[in-house]
Amino acid sequence: MDSLSLQRSFAIELARNCATYIRNHFTLGITKEWKEDKSPVTAVDKAVDRRVIRAIQKQFPNDTIISEESPARKGTSGDAWVIDPIDGTIPFSHGVPTFCFSLAFVRDGKPLIGVIIDPIARREFIGIHGVGATCNKKRMQLPRIVSSRPLVALEGFFRWDRAPIVYPTIAQKYLVVQLACITYDAMMVALGNFGATVYPYKNPWDIAAVDVIVREAGGIVTNLSGAPQRYDQPIHGAIISHPQLYSSIKKMVGRK
Repeated sequence: MDSLSLQRSFAIELARNCATYIRNHFTLGITKEWKEDKSPVTAVDKAVDRRVIRAIQKQFPNDTIISEESPARKGTSGDAWVIDPIDGTIPFSHGVPTFCFSLAFVRDGKPLIGVIIDPIARREFIGIHGVGATCNKKRMQLPRIVSSRPLVALEGFFRWDRAPIVYPTIAQKYLVVQLACITYDAMMVALGNFGATVYPYKNPWDIAAVDVIVREAGGIVTNLSGAPQRYDQPIHGAIISHPQLYSSIKKMVGRK
């Protein structure tokens, strides 16, 4: 991974700076707008987005940039940066501290570096492909699940056509939570606090950094059909799981 030392140090420093900015602007009564997909966006989302894009364009001008809050900028290098300035804008804009900054470096569709920071709890998750994953510089390795009814996070199911079937099926066996932030859920999986989370949408910025961090911690990340996927294009949802739960969750999701 020596060839990626520049991207690694860049991603970590940029993520830390953005997390500090987000933390300093987190308050009650944040003004929000509503996008066409009926999700909120705030001035803080937009400011962080501009900050990240400027930094990438200056340091890596030939790389593709894919962000939730801006049109994609196509590069020529084969490398891409996938950004979610604030994952969890709903809780962020309502004064609830379950949101994260997320940044991934992707080469040929595969995430090689992922940085996710919880600005309020000050948890810094870093995953480097083939090297490992850390939380606040401590190595993460999934422990065995001993609970008879692990927590499973199900996000965004109100807009998924299979939700009426999948939700009650999973809820019969597992304790279901909803935090309105898939990266937060996924980091709880990486730490062993949640057993799994299921993501039914197509946005690569929600899962790109998650993929490398969870995998390097010992977890499993696939699309809803159980296959790997590229993160420089729309994705086909995601199952993010502890290995002990993956087969069960995949069966309940029911995609062939």
